[in-house]
Amino acid sequence: MRLDGSLTTLTFDFNACKIEYRSFHLPLPALTWISTDTWTDIAARDFRIMANVLMVTVESTEVPGFQTYLRGLNPFLEEFKDDPWLREIWEGEFGCEIGSLEDWESSRTCARHTLLENEKIAKSAVSPSIYRVYLAVYAVAQALADIERCKESQGLLADGRCPSVRRIKSWQLMKYLMAVNFTVGGIGRHVSFNRDGGIMDTFKVIQWHRCEDDEVPDPDCQIVRFVEIGIHKDGVLYMNESRSRWYDDDTNIDLPPAGVCQSPCPPGTRKVSRDGLPTCCFQCARCPEGSFTNTTGQLVCMQCPQGTWSDQNRSVCYPKTLDVLQWDEAVSVVVMCFCGLGMICTLMMLVTLTVYNDSAIVRASNREISYCLLTLLVVSFLEPFLYIGMPVAWSCNFRIALHSLNNTGVLAIFVVKTRRILDVFDTTWRGFSLRSRLRRTGLQVLIINVLMLVQGIIVTVYLIIQPSRVLLDQNISNSRVYVQCDSAILAFVAMYSYNAILACIIFVFSFRARKIPENFHETRYITVTMLFYMVIWVVSLPTYFSTTGKLQALMQIISVVLTNYLILGFMFLPKCYIIFITPERNTTQSIREQACGFRMGEINNTLVVQMDGEARRPSSRLSGSEHDIHGNHS
Repeated sequence: MRLDGSLTTLTFDFNACKIEYRSFHLPLPALTWISTDTWTDIAARDFRIMANVLMVTVESTEVPGFQTYLRGLNPFLEEFKDDPWLREIWEGEFGCEIGSLEDWESSRTCARHTLLENEKIAKSAVSPSIYRVYLAVYAVAQALADIERCKESQGLLADGRCPSVRRIKSWQLMKYLMAVNFTVGGIGRHVSFNRDGGIMDTFKVIQWHRCEDDEVPDPDCQIVRFVEIGIHKDGVLYMNESRSRWYDDDTNIDLPPAGVCQSPCPPGTRKVSRDGLPTCCFQCARCPEGSFTNTTGQLVCMQCPQGTWSDQNRSVCYPKTLDVLQWDEAVSVVVMCFCGLGMICTLMMLVTLTVYNDSAIVRASNREISYCLLTLLVVSFLEPFLYIGMPVAWSCNFRIALHSLNNTGVLAIFVVKTRRILDVFDTTWRGFSLRSRLRRTGLQVLIINVLMLVQGIIVTVYLIIQPSRVLLDQNISNSRVYVQCDSAILAFVAMYSYNAILACIIFVFSFRARKIPENFHETRYITVTMLFYMVIWVVSLPTYFSTTGKLQALMQIISVVLTNYLILGFMFLPKCYIIFITPERNTTQSIREQACGFRMGEINNTLVVQMDGEARRPSSRLSGSEHDIHGNHS
């Protein structure tokens, strides 16, 4: 056991101690044993296995008249002649035979010995154990005397009764024994007991010192020297550390052991009491996640402040990691590279179409509308940059507005393109159209603006009624704060529903016009583009709303970039291919031949082209269509 700053009472089986002593062969390091003076028998042996021993004993004095009594014990005296114990000690100790009283003269040498000549008996005469026995017998005698003097109605039993002296019971004797309060005559020692049965007396703390470690060897010291290093008096323990000597294994280190049953709990842990043990005996429990202790010996773990989390050692709280796309992250760099490359490609295509503005393939593809589409793609490639870095309220609202209006603009352009193609080539469709007026560039731009205005109204109403705000969600993860823009689901449904309606209209128009011989078969590319467009957004939208933090932003970026590259690849790359790789196809004659010589079946029983490749003379209706294709874009 270890010291805890106060005296500890031990119940110890000395016989068990002997067994353990014989079984141990190595020292027990850092152990401090607290014993009573009954352990002095061990001191006669090699006690190195004990390391440090503190012996607690009652302050004792010599029992008055005890040594005189020992000197008077003699088997040659008449009163002790029949004492076999005394006779056995005498003959064994002094080596003489005790004869009869008639042989007194012959045995006079043996008779002159006393028991105090025996070293063990002489030490026992002044030992604390004799003194304690003396006090115990005196206390019992005092209790019996109090019982004998007891008067009815003044006794310690119930209703003031007194126990019967002839039939006294053990619990009755104990009750009176606990109440004794007397002073031992001759030595002036006051004796009483506390409520736990402990004697109210002065205790001494004795430490065992090895004789071999003495600076000045004492020839009388063989193995152990008992040194008083403390005294417990009037409830206070006084220790003289300068007289103490401490051992670790076989070495004198002069460092006292820790003054507790367990070392203080380090930072990151808390003290947990152990059932059935003193308060100084505890165990250290690690603080739960999200709590900490930053000093030793803490009883409770403190909760980390909002927005922080404890480290692995639970000794300090660090700010939670913000789950947001940072500018220096690898994925952000890749995204910026793709966006930059997309803007460069878009600007190069825009420059190419501008340089070849008067070429047949550019005029046939409704060049003004194509310029608008490329401009929207440049803006759309800038949109992913709004999803990188720590969002703020204005960026959350701005990127929603930009994304919605940009998508609506692209879809509106496709609506106009497919509607114009149907108006030119589909005879049935032309029956209820505005005919040539819908093919004018100014009216087409007006339609695009009107379609975008409807989306603009939806976005404006949303931003006024319930604008987006930055949300820091700390409940999803213990170590991360998920940063995202908190937007109303109904507003998203309204904006995307409107774009979905436009996408469906485009898909229907382009699918209807898939066999029409329009310039470079642009309707086919529009059909494929819209098909992939719808697949991308149908897949990405549920994922976007089911994720948080940087993953949500990354999903939005991927959707935007994929859509932009899809439009570039299907709508403008074939035109650049014709301009730079096959310039022979970039002529008015070639475009006209594609429109007039394309293998077609009957379109609503009004337009028939011969299937064997020999072109018939086009009807006036077809001739008008050709003029619409090439004349209107010139």
